[in-house]
Amino acid sequence: MPPPTGDSPAAPFAPYPAPGAPGGPWGPGGPGPAGPGGPGPWGPAPFDHQHRVTTDAVSITGFVLSLTFCLSFVGVILGLVGLGRTKGGKRKGRWAAVSAIAVGAVLTVAAVGFAVLVGREVAAVVDPSEAEAGMCVDVDDDDEVRFSERGCSEEHDAEIVAVGTLGEADTSTFTGPEEFCRAQMPRGAQARVDAASSDLRWEIASEDPSDPGAEDRFLCYVEPRSGSLDSPLLG
Repeated sequence: MPPPTGDSPAAPFAPYPAPGAPGGPWGPGGPGPAGPGGPGPWGPAPFDHQHRVTTDAVSITGFVLSLTFCLSFVGVILGLVGLGRTKGGKRKGRWAAVSAIAVGAVLTVAAVGFAVLVGREVAAVVDPSEAEAGMCVDVDDDDEVRFSERGCSEEHDAEIVAVGTLGEADTSTFTGPEEFCRAQMPRGAQARVDAASSDLRWEIASEDPSDPGAEDRFLCYVEPRSGSLDSPLLG
């Protein structure tokens, strides 16, 4: 086929625009590089992952710890930190920070109250070597006899009326707990107990009742057969 001449019809495709011409590869509206703030060569700029809002791990950790009894105070601290980290929508999870503070504060107060209560009970346990006659106590005799000191003006289970060591005790008239305990008490103390109440049960507790020794401490105490005491017997 002979090449076209100057008298031939126009070519089916228009010539490629020169660079810089309107509609050209680098001209206005072309697919070239975008101007400042403009779209890229293939449309809008891709999503900027650096500005993606993430969930705050500190707030979530604080919320989890606030649900634990022993570490709830740590949850409160992390919740306070989380408030700052999630302020203004910088991170997700503000609900966790707020919940950590609220829940953690409640459980922290409960934990402190429980610790104080346990501490008081432990401090109130009567050591046999420190027991004294006239001490008012609550008695726990599930497995072994334990005494917890109480105020004599409040309700209590029993009162210690005599203490000593088995080697020094007068056992000549020992026919039962009441006779043994009365033998270790001054007559005046016996009279005060009898005047206070006649419906009392006398009991003995020692350090090692299964294998008593001369150096073992013993306690004699009296308790009502029903109800409790609310005033001292020997005082």
